[in-house]
Parts: sequence; structure tokens; C-alpha cells
Amino acid sequence: MQVGDINFLGRENRVTRQVQGSAPANLEFRAPKYGSERTVYVSDGLLGMLAEHVRIHCPGSDSDRWLFGGRRGVGLPIFGSEVDRRWSAVRRAAGVSCRLHDMRDFYASGLIWSNCDVVTVQRAMGTHHRRRLGRPTRTCGRRPATAPARRPVNCSTAL
Repeated sequence: MQVGDINFLGRENRVTRQVQGSAPANLEFRAPKYGSERTVYVSDGLLGMLAEHVRIHCPGSDSDRWLFGGRRGVGLPIFGSEVDRRWSAVRRAAGVSCRLHDMRDFYASGLIWSNCDVVTVQRAMGTHHRRRLGRPTRTCGRRPATAPARRPVNCSTAL
């Protein structure tokens, strides 16, 4: 993520790229896989934490500053092996054994627990356009006619 991806006033984050590669020499910047560019709505609490992080760790005014920079290269984002190393240190310090991907699953579960409809959850997770196996369901991308109306707005505020 770059600082400019966060819309603080709109309380949202745009996911428009992914970094691939395990070392600074082979980093590539690509659109998210399967065309899963999306907007993720951000809670007030997380916005406060992000604003404080930007203030302390991302000084300057350029919107293309990386929110989480790698320690081995000025102006480079954090990359695969460094993410793994940092996550392992955080897990050990916190005394937990969850994988980084478990945090993604926790977020999806929180959205469901907060009564977000399936389509909203799929879009937040970047999986709204296709299923991994088989053909799409008849309701893919639409709320079934029998489903109760839900507010199609910021479901993450309940997290």
C-alpha cells in the first residue's frame, strides 16, 4: 500500500496493485490477480492507527510513499521474505501461532458476523467475480431476490 491509496476522508483504501518477488532485485508491481482491484472500507479506529503510522513512519508529502517500507532499500516496499520474517517476530512476541492468511480469514468472518451480505464480503475480499472451481452460481455478483435488504455501505465499522 502507498499512502495515496488511503482516502482518509472517504474512510476507504483502494487496492490497485500487488508486489511480487522475494528480494529487492526481483520485485514486480502488478494489478491484483484475477482483476480483483477493489475498495476496502476502513473503520474509524483503523484510520486513526493508519494516520499515526503515516505521521511517524512515512514523513513527507508524496502520496507514492510505501506505507510499509522494506529495510533494505530506500523507496522500496516490504517484500515476501521480509513480510514473513516480520510476521514471525510479531507472532513470537504476541505468543500466538496464526498464519498471516488467518488474519484475512478473521476479517472475512468479522464481516459475516457483522451481518454483511455475501456479495459485500466477496467484494471486500477481492473474490467477487468468479469462483475457483466450477461455474459461477446464478446469483454471482447479485443479492438473491429472497435475501433481506442490507445496507451496501461500510460493513467494517462494526469490527
